[in-house]
Amino acid sequence: MRWQSLGILSLFTLLGTTSIAAAQPQVDPYRAQNEVRLTRIENDIRKLTGANEEAMYRLTQLNQQLEKQLEDMQFRIDTLEKQLAAARGGQTQGAPDGMATDGAPADDMGGMSGDPGMAGDAPTGMMRDGGPPGPVRRVPDTLGSQLDSPGGTPAPPRGAPEETPEQYLEGDTPDAQFNYAFSLLRRDDLQGAEEAFRAFLTLNPEHRAAPNAKYWLGKTYFAQKNYTEAARILLDGYKQFADSDKGPDMVLTLGLSLKELDQKEQACATFDELTRRYPKASPSIKQKALAAQQSTGCL
Repeated sequence: MRWQSLGILSLFTLLGTTSIAAAQPQVDPYRAQNEVRLTRIENDIRKLTGANEEAMYRLTQLNQQLEKQLEDMQFRIDTLEKQLAAARGGQTQGAPDGMATDGAPADDMGGMSGDPGMAGDAPTGMMRDGGPPGPVRRVPDTLGSQLDSPGGTPAPPRGAPEETPEQYLEGDTPDAQFNYAFSLLRRDDLQGAEEAFRAFLTLNPEHRAAPNAKYWLGKTYFAQKNYTEAARILLDGYKQFADSDKGPDMVLTLGLSLKELDQKEQACATFDELTRRYPKASPSIKQKALAAQQSTGCL
């Protein structure tokens, strides 16, 4: 009986242990690891989503600040234009006011960038070493107009470059027309180059050379010391072609134009925009921007 009791007791013990073991859930180690990994992935996704939302918010703020700055700059330029126009009201018509023929910007003109086959050297009258330029040589239009027609009969007067652009350009293709305009600039015919670039932009506003033409048009005004028109053209060019190769050059010359107009606050803001918007600008551009900031009193 004793061994039978022990056997029954052992049986009950075994059954009880088995019941308890069966009642406990079986833990799958691989499943637990996967759950931990999923939790980590979800946390990482939440962090990335938050960082992305924060970056988008900052980008939106920067865009709003830039738009406000550009609007304020445009307003100030418009105000300057009105003031200058009122001050020059008594002057006779002829060469545009503020366009001197004996000076050119002392900053480095730089070469043409971007499109192959485009002329790339700076005009000889716009010195690359910062020295005084030579005298600007302008070709009188009256004699040429008289010789345009048989028998010496004067040709009909030309309209503005925006009205009759074909009369200001030579060449059957946009590339040839651009090179013609640039050839005038290299010959120091600033007035002719100005008109040719205006005509080119009228005929080819979407051409790949349009950013270059816009920039050099602004430079012709700057070289003639018409800083108000230079600032207007370059600001418009920056709005249109900020992402082009000429974007940094446009902003730099825009800042220099504002400096010449005694708009220190706007000039300093423009130089700051150059540094912020174009961190990968060429060392030459960065060096000129730093020198301009120092001479303007921004730093």
